[in-house]
Amino acid sequence: MQQVLTDENVTAIPQREVQAEIQEAEYVYPYHYQDVFGVGQSIERHSIFDALVTRLQSHNAKSVIDVGCGDGRFCHYAKNYLEVEGIDTSSRAIQWARAFNPSVKFYDNDIAKLRKTYDAAVCIEVIEHISDADMGSFLDELRQRVALGGPVIFTVPSELLLLDEKHYRHYNEETLRATLSPFFEVNEILGHSRKRPLAKKLFNMLNAISILSYSDRMKYKHRDKFERLAQQKIAFWHKHLHNGPASNCFRLFAICTRTR
Repeated sequence: MQQVLTDENVTAIPQREVQAEIQEAEYVYPYHYQDVFGVGQSIERHSIFDALVTRLQSHNAKSVIDVGCGDGRFCHYAKNYLEVEGIDTSSRAIQWARAFNPSVKFYDNDIAKLRKTYDAAVCIEVIEHISDADMGSFLDELRQRVALGGPVIFTVPSELLLLDEKHYRHYNEETLRATLSPFFEVNEILGHSRKRPLAKKLFNMLNAISILSYSDRMKYKHRDKFERLAQQKIAFWHKHLHNGPASNCFRLFAICTRTR
């Protein structure tokens, strides 16, 4: 039986188990797939995926492992462009990943037990979930899953975002580089999802309009209008919010290489 977290018993459970429990509970529903069923939703997520795929293709990466793949949303996107596989320690998340992506290989396991090497790896919003005690062994195992010279791309929430209860830390450019550099050559740290409050409010208004008017009837009867609104939102995002300096963005990309 799944343990219910309460104020009385939470202090008796190790922190890593508390945070894992929070994340596992969220996978009751495959929440990363909501955008698949709504035209033009989750533009930020798609822009992250597109940036990752473009970078991997520029390195001629064929086989890619998505480490900490969760419910497989990146694999769902990337399978049209790359030979991608996923691994995660959450059995519940992997069940969803396999259901949505029957053609993709997923591993319900710890990366230390994976006995394959890939051209490249992505680690999307993962290392903020890992404790300091476990970080070194995790990054070392990840390093060994990638061929020499292969790209490894991390995305993390920046310190501009409030710390989530399921995270150990958020990052700035300095702390992200310090965490990764003992294991990888850190080539670039880029900013994504720029902090521009007025532009974000306008973008959220466009989102609200599309969400409030979205229904099965509307999406079929007025699909062309939804498509136009989606294109307007995408254009607005890329013009005003897509990327910027690492110090002024809500997410950071670390473009790394395995050199040893």
